Amino acid sequence: MSTSEAEKAGYLEEYRKFSDQYKEHWENKSPPRVLSQALLNRIRMTLKLEQHSIAFYDLSTTFMGLLNSSSLLVDDPDDQEMLLNFWFLLTSAAFGCGLYPNAKEMAERAEPLAQDRPEMLAQILQMKKKSIENISECYGACRSHMRIPWDDLASNENLHSPECVARLNETALKLSDGTFTVQLGRYGRELRAARYIKKGESFSLAPHLSSTFNIDTSTICYHCSEFIPKADRGTHCCPDCGAIFCSSRCLDEAIGRYHVPLCGIPVMEFFDWYFSQCTEISSLMILTILKVFAEAKFKGITPVEVDCVRDLCVHNSPVEYIDPVGMQVFAGILQLLNIENGDPNYEFWHYIAVHQRVGANCFGNGEIATGAGSALAGYLSNANHDCLRNNVKVAERIEVTKDIKKGEEVLNFYIPKSVRGIERESLLLGYNIRCECRICG
Repeated sequence: MSTSEAEKAGYLEEYRKFSDQYKEHWENKSPPRVLSQALLNRIRMTLKLEQHSIAFYDLSTTFMGLLNSSSLLVDDPDDQEMLLNFWFLLTSAAFGCGLYPNAKEMAERAEPLAQDRPEMLAQILQMKKKSIENISECYGACRSHMRIPWDDLASNENLHSPECVARLNETALKLSDGTFTVQLGRYGRELRAARYIKKGESFSLAPHLSSTFNIDTSTICYHCSEFIPKADRGTHCCPDCGAIFCSSRCLDEAIGRYHVPLCGIPVMEFFDWYFSQCTEISSLMILTILKVFAEAKFKGITPVEVDCVRDLCVHNSPVEYIDPVGMQVFAGILQLLNIENGDPNYEFWHYIAVHQRVGANCFGNGEIATGAGSALAGYLSNANHDCLRNNVKVAERIEVTKDIKKGEEVLNFYIPKSVRGIERESLLLGYNIRCECRICG
């Protein structure tokens, strides 16, 4: 049965209430048992809002850790009730994600605890039955992961607000030396030419953040990944760890934003296990996400409030972030930054929300095996897609492919023309684009 908009609004209101309660208990250092109950209340609403992967992570890591600290008593009815609710909700979360082997196993743990709860027992047995039926056909079902309902900064109300557009316009004018401007158009935000731009002109990506892999770090800037001439190498370095920058501006910006929590930490060694199994350049996003979390910790804000991602549109991924690797990456980020698991300012939903933003707005080049780079562009993310009328392309720089008149919209292409058919349609849908042009048709 589908959930009505009124019901969703009610669940969201309840989620916010329980989330505030959990945060208050965390800040007051309440006993683990009290924190567990507050988190359990919030997770119920998380499932009602169909955010199964978030519920699965919160239950299997944060809640499990609190349970282990609570010294539950086997004969205590309240403790048994908490355990029953835990296994029931974990079964529901795993089942909702399509993790049928996990759901079957968890249902078997919940079943003996629910003998005196006929309605709950019936639901557990039903999920167990369907999991067994589907266990050989699917492990981790693909299902869309749209904007997280309580991620208010990613709502159209915020993204299209005059305040948001003004911030983006100020950034675009500053980073492009007055060449590009951001406006609110008929269908959303648009990047437009503030002057006449000739075909063949090129511009720096002016990235907010960048990451590289398999490239000699002594030759590129730690912040913007620009190549540093041999004569200038070593001129601008972090005095503590020796990280190399191309200019004092990049050095100061990195130290003032995200570098302090990461200074001297062997990040690449920590994530060797991850990159050893990666082939796609999009894998570099985890290094960008790590820097976002580092900046959030340094400034005492949540990751979605960091300036460089706060006003970005989200990507509607074709898969839900439930894979064990994604969970390991998030756990690794917390460990590297010495953030306690369960901290309400740095939760798994923040990881998904930042992943959705970075995934929609990063530009990469090269190959993981031979050397690759990825940049969270400073203003180009405001350029819309057009399969046919695009007038810029992105390599290591922004290259203008057609003359652009002053006031004309700057259009990029998100998907290469060589990608056709169902794959093209699916990738464009991730950006909420439904196209019927001669390339897509």
